Amino acid sequence: MGVTREEFRAAMRLWPTGVAIVTSTDSLGNAEGMTVNSLISISLEPPLVLVSLAKPSRTLAAVEDSGMFAVSILSSGSNELCWSFARDSESREFSDFVDLEKIPIANASGAAFACRVEQKFDVADHMLIVGRVEVTARMDNSTKPLVFYNGALREIGEGESPIELFEDW
Repeated sequence: MGVTREEFRAAMRLWPTGVAIVTSTDSLGNAEGMTVNSLISISLEPPLVLVSLAKPSRTLAAVEDSGMFAVSILSSGSNELCWSFARDSESREFSDFVDLEKIPIANASGAAFACRVEQKFDVADHMLIVGRVEVTARMDNSTKPLVFYNGALREIGEGESPIELFEDW
């Protein structure tokens, strides 16, 4: 008894995630990037994140080539940018990006950070990349996040009420 790709995808669509663009530059300085919803904060000391990149992808090749990558956490209103980096395309448009440690980050970010590759794990059709966060940039504290849920991009609206967290969270 096995689960099909379609069954697994349908189930995972019910797990809401944030949306980010992972970017890097290859040894020739060419920028590459792809939309991801697989971003995990795994440690505060040292600051480490994990991203999952499809193989083969030009973005993964650039990350492996340079040993560096950046993550742009997308904000509401950046739907077109998100979808354009989610499509398999020969070239990406980086006109609405700025550099962070010589790696492009999206202007449509609530936050971004540049990472140095610490570890890689080859898992099925993806490569898991652990990166040490070296630089962070807070673009706009008032932005609302872009969220992927049930096959669609969604924005968190004004009607949500925050739930109080425990101290020091």
